[in-house]
Amino acid sequence: MNLFVNAFTHLDASLWCPEHGLTGASWWVDLELQGPQGDDGMILDFGEVKPWTKRAIDAGPDHTLLVPEHAEGVTVQTLPDERLCITTQTPYAMTVTGPAEAFTLLPVDRVTPEVIAQYLMAELNPKLPVPGQLTLALRAEPIEGAELHYSHGLRLHQGNCQRIAHGHRSRLHIWRDGQEAPEVAARLAARWNHAYLYDQADDVSPSLMGEAPSEPLTSLAYTAAQGLFELTLPTHVCHALPVQTTVENLADALAQQLHEIEPGHHWRVCLNEGIDKGACAQRSAS
Repeated sequence: MNLFVNAFTHLDASLWCPEHGLTGASWWVDLELQGPQGDDGMILDFGEVKPWTKRAIDAGPDHTLLVPEHAEGVTVQTLPDERLCITTQTPYAMTVTGPAEAFTLLPVDRVTPEVIAQYLMAELNPKLPVPGQLTLALRAEPIEGAELHYSHGLRLHQGNCQRIAHGHRSRLHIWRDGQEAPEVAARLAARWNHAYLYDQADDVSPSLMGEAPSEPLTSLAYTAAQGLFELTLPTHVCHALPVQTTVENLADALAQQLHEIEPGHHWRVCLNEGIDKGACAQRSAS
C-alpha cells in the first residue's frame, strides 16, 4: 500500500540545456511512500518524512545549477580552492565558478525531471528515517499565457539565492487600465525568456580597446556569504538592471518599462518567482 502527497514542495533551479543554454526551471515535487501498515493502521508517519524530504531537497539540487556532465561541450573542473568551474560550448560558451554546493552534477547528457527524480531517490532512500520506500516525481506547473525561464543570482541574499546561477520558470500577468493584456505580457516575457538577469554592480567585464570581439561577453563576479562566484556569458543572453534582480525589482522594472512606452495608462504587473509566489508592481497614468 502507498501513501502520497502531491506538490508537497517546489524545486527551483537553473539547468544547462542543449537548445537554450542557461535557463531557469521550477517544478512541483510529488511524494509517494510505500510500506506495510502498522498496528495503528498507518503505513508511515508523514509528519516525520515530509519535513525530512523537503530539507534534503532544499540542501541538495534546489537553487543550484543542474549540470549534465555528459552533454556535448560540458567540462567540470575542481579548482585548487575546492570550488567548481563549469565550462560549456553548445549552444554557446559559458564559464561559471562557485562553491561545489552551488552545482548538482548529473551523469547524463540532458537534464529532465525524470533524471532529477531518479537522482533524488538514489540519494534519499538509503537515508530514509523510517522503514519503507520513497518515490518522487517532478512536474511543471501548467501555465496558460505568458511565461519565462530566467536565471540570476542575488549577491546580498543570505540563503541559497546568492548562488550566481539558479533560476525559475515563472508566470507573467499584465493589466492595462484594469484589463488583462496577454499580448503585452507575451511580448515582455519573450525578452527575458532563457536570459540571465543581473545587477550592473556585479559586472566586471573588461574594457576592450581596438577591434570588438565577434561574440561580446559579459563577465560577472561577486563574493557572498557562501564564497566567490563568477560567471561569463554572451552579452546577448544577459539583461542588466541597476538593482539586485529580486522578483520585486523585476516586476517594478517591467512596470516602469510599460509606463515609459505608454504613459497614458495604468499598468499592473504580477511576476511569479517560480510557483505560487511573486510580486506585483504598478504605475499610474501620467
